[in-house]
Amino acid sequence: MCLGTWNENGLRRVVENLVTNAIHACRSGDTISIKLQREGETLLMEIKDTGSGMTPDVKVRCTELFFTTKPRGSGIGLALVQDLTSSANGQLHIESLPSQGTAISVR
Repeated sequence: MCLGTWNENGLRRVVENLVTNAIHACRSGDTISIKLQREGETLLMEIKDTGSGMTPDVKVRCTELFFTTKPRGSGIGLALVQDLTSSANGQLHIESLPSQGTAISVR
């Protein structure tokens, strides 16, 4: 995504939602890594965890507004990330396997 089209608040909300989801997916001993890389006017952000991962059915729906697998979840987080990324002409890519974790990149 172009840095000029994404304000600081948008970036903060994306990071906050992705890190919160990673924390909720992890158990004791799991890891979360965050990588930020600037490529000219483009920012690449990767957040990976070794947590519970998503089933294929959940992965397909994870960016739907109000879809959640959490008992107290709102289903807004990843939908917001998708919306903010799209509005900045960016790309959201999600890889996830059950019991192996999730990797989300935002470009």
